[in-house]
Amino acid sequence: EVYAHYAGLDPDTLLQPGYTTIEPWVTITRENNPGHVVTEAPIFVFHSTEDELIPAALSEIMVQRMCGNGQVVERVATPAGSHGLATGPAYQAAFDWIQARFAGTPAPSTCP
Repeated sequence: EVYAHYAGLDPDTLLQPGYTTIEPWVTITRENNPGHVVTEAPIFVFHSTEDELIPAALSEIMVQRMCGNGQVVERVATPAGSHGLATGPAYQAAFDWIQARFAGTPAPSTCP
């Protein structure tokens, strides 16, 4: 139904220049952009540098923002295959990271 509703509309009528400076879009954009809220729990980010769908630079920007906010965060960026193929190495790395937390090892941080 959503597609049918917007199918005949000109995209230029939906996105106007400067929308990122007009409410409610300023707030909505910020709320949908991760890394602005500091959590008590540490965070682990794994990103394949070979990801063809989501550039690794985007997770770097997010982690820098998180570090600037005081979040404990570890980012691992490594060649681990394409977006889909990286799920195996990512799963293993995340599992090992969580196991270390349960074993009492403090969460490492890659923040400067």
